[in-house]
Amino acid sequence: MPTLQQLLNLDATPLDTDWDDIHDLWDDMEKFGQTHPGHMFICADDPGCNHDPPRVGRLGWVAYRDNPNEQVKMWTITVSNVKRTARRKPTRYDMSDRQKMLEQITIRDD
Repeated sequence: MPTLQQLLNLDATPLDTDWDDIHDLWDDMEKFGQTHPGHMFICADDPGCNHDPPRVGRLGWVAYRDNPNEQVKMWTITVSNVKRTARRKPTRYDMSDRQKMLEQITIRDD
C-alpha cells in the first residue's frame, strides 16, 4: 500500500484520452463500436502506471482490430472521476422499457 507522501507525489496531469464522466465515456465507446464493426475492446491495465513519475490511478479501454498492438482508439478515466460520476443515474435509460422487458420475460404459458 502506498504511503500518503507517495500518493501526494502522483502526477494528476490529464492524459489526452481522459474522460470526466464514465457515462459519457461508455456512450462514446458504444458509438465507436456501432460505427466501426469488427473492432474489439480490451481493458487497458491502469494506463497511468507506466509513467515516470507515476500517474494517479486510471481505468482504460482500447479498441483494436486484428492485432492488439495496433490500437485504434483509447478511452481512460481516473478512478476518482469514476467514483464521482458512476453514482449518477444515466438519463438515457427509460425504466419503463425495463419494466416491459421484465414483464415479457415473466409471462408464462399455462
